[in-house]
Amino acid sequence: MSIVRRNSPVTNAGVPAGPQTPVTGLPALPDCYASSLTISAAAQLPACAGPGGSSQPSRGPSGSLPSDWQGHLPGPLRSGVVMVQGLFDRAWSDLRGLFSHGQPQVRLGPTTPADRAKAAFLALENNLGGPDGTFGNSVKARWLPTSVWPQGQAIAGALDLAAVTGDYRPASSAIAALSLYRQGPAYAPDIAYGPGQDRYYDDNEWLGLDLVQAYNQTGNQAYLDRAEGLFDFLQSGQTPSGGMHWVENSRTPSRNTCSNGPAIELALRLYQATHDGKYLDFATKTDAFLESTLRSPSGLYYDSIGDDGTLHPDIWSYNQGTPIGADVLFYQVTGDQTYLDRAKQTAAAALTHLGQDDRLWKQPPAFNAIFFRNLLQLDRIAPDPRYRQALDSYLGRVWTQARDPKTGLFDQGGVGHYGTPGNPLDQGAITQMFALQAMTPAQLSRVS
Repeated sequence: MSIVRRNSPVTNAGVPAGPQTPVTGLPALPDCYASSLTISAAAQLPACAGPGGSSQPSRGPSGSLPSDWQGHLPGPLRSGVVMVQGLFDRAWSDLRGLFSHGQPQVRLGPTTPADRAKAAFLALENNLGGPDGTFGNSVKARWLPTSVWPQGQAIAGALDLAAVTGDYRPASSAIAALSLYRQGPAYAPDIAYGPGQDRYYDDNEWLGLDLVQAYNQTGNQAYLDRAEGLFDFLQSGQTPSGGMHWVENSRTPSRNTCSNGPAIELALRLYQATHDGKYLDFATKTDAFLESTLRSPSGLYYDSIGDDGTLHPDIWSYNQGTPIGADVLFYQVTGDQTYLDRAKQTAAAALTHLGQDDRLWKQPPAFNAIFFRNLLQLDRIAPDPRYRQALDSYLGRVWTQARDPKTGLFDQGGVGHYGTPGNPLDQGAITQMFALQAMTPAQLSRVS
């Protein structure tokens, strides 16, 4: 079951190509992370030796079915297996809690961004974690597997946290769970409905960016290969004008900023990694559509335009972030100062707009995480104190006003949310932002 889609009304509303060698401030990956894996089935990184040479345990519950086995089931049965496992895991966790008198798992006083990122992800696992890297749809419906869009943003949170901590097991497990959503060369919105779902191009673009980031952080070629496979699917969504459709086979087709901005970013990331000109050509054509059709006179980007010409002028924070990130990448690839100047203009317009009427606070955290992860890419190339100040101010308020100290979830204080409060999308996004806040410029250079 999908949660409310992104363009529906919201409640409360120069990176070198390829993986980098370890740098100061970023823990070096163990050699085992460079080994090969098959992402089309259960894409897990190999277990690495822990202290004293012992192997790290699997994150999945004991006795759970492997993700590749589940991935071959029909959709409804696949979803049922995950739901039953989730109910069993929750019941077992609650039973153990009755007899546990240990220290609480979520500390109440983390003060550094890294510690807050760890606490946010731990709360995500404790409150919403399902079997084998899956997540529940919400606290109220933890037994129901979440849609692929929240799963992807939880993956981004796990990867961002891994950049700071060096622990890739959560990211490995969450990426492996993508096999449950696999439909042909891409990923369907949900586990439950089986073959024949209309796939969202933006869902697969976010996942492609996750996979490129996993490649850049681990050096595992299989992640890059899978991202290139997703790009092959995305090409079917590009119209002759260059604009990317939002979803395949729609009765009311539209071309959205959220399906064009990340498509440009993914294409340019793949160009950096492979130097294949088809990616740069795709990005250039898509950018021409985005700039001519969805960029407003103020420098902000509208939500979408229907194929019938109907313009939807809503302004969302993530729709300002991806064009900023795309322009930074264009600048790195081409050296053309025009792109960097445009990124700065968009950033200035977005900070002004979002700084009024408490707009940033009311936007869903997932939208803000995408905005800030791209704004920080601009800050790496063209530093401006306003960029970090905006993130620091927002996250300071998130920690003090939005966090529920009993659960560790960020669903208090009138903070914006996407769908039902207490969901993996919002929690994964806030994990991302605290981890991003903790990163060095070298660590940020691997983020996509």
